[in-house]
Amino acid sequence: MHRGSYRMMKRIKTRSYWLTKCNHALPTALAITLAGGIILFAPVPAGSEPINPFENGIRTLSKHGEGKDSRKSIARLRNPEAPVRILPLGDSITQADMGHQSYRYNLWVKLIDAGVNFDFVGSMNMNLNANPTWPDYKGRSFDPDHEGHWGWRADEILNGFPDQRDERLSEWLKTYTPDIVLIHLGTNDVFRSQSTSGTADELKQVIKVLRDDNPNVVILLAKLIPVLNMGVNSFIDELNSRIEAIAVETGNPASPVIVVDQN
Repeated sequence: MHRGSYRMMKRIKTRSYWLTKCNHALPTALAITLAGGIILFAPVPAGSEPINPFENGIRTLSKHGEGKDSRKSIARLRNPEAPVRILPLGDSITQADMGHQSYRYNLWVKLIDAGVNFDFVGSMNMNLNANPTWPDYKGRSFDPDHEGHWGWRADEILNGFPDQRDERLSEWLKTYTPDIVLIHLGTNDVFRSQSTSGTADELKQVIKVLRDDNPNVVILLAKLIPVLNMGVNSFIDELNSRIEAIAVETGNPASPVIVVDQN
């Protein structure tokens, strides 16, 4: 069990609210973003129109648009017959506990329905304490891989702990390379009174580490979902107000950063 696993157990009632909300809201938002904000298509000749947006292979255009030509270099990224590698990256909202399937399951179902050839990646394959029941769907078993670390702050995802330096993002990325990363990080930073500017800087550093591994990675950066504590929500709103700016500052045509508004 990772060191951060038990740190937030005293807030389990609040977390149950988060996790229940995420089971329904997050996969819908991400599926919409994947369908409308990111274009998935196989390599096509320059100047021609994209084919079925859910063909195998990941090729990107921001929903705000970079122009058709932006896909030309991205279309050469990888074998279009290979699955799109999707990394769910975050904290307990990503990991979930034994009583919640997590948003990952509902997203998995939606992507199967959309016909996307994909593979969830990550060093983890367990929810907190134990896995829930994930029903098979259309003859397939759930892919539990993820990088959700219960109770961890953004800086801990980046740096690990003094006695566990091998448990950090740069080390995990030695075992896989994602094409798309779903980031929902910062809630524990808020709960532990970390500065908003410091957390924003750490999110930028997370994006840098992901790009060091794959310069063409697509980032879906979530605004944090609200919590039951209205006092804490004011600080979540403060951090969320920085998310758009992070996307603008760090996004580029080869590796877009697309905001998913969960708030």
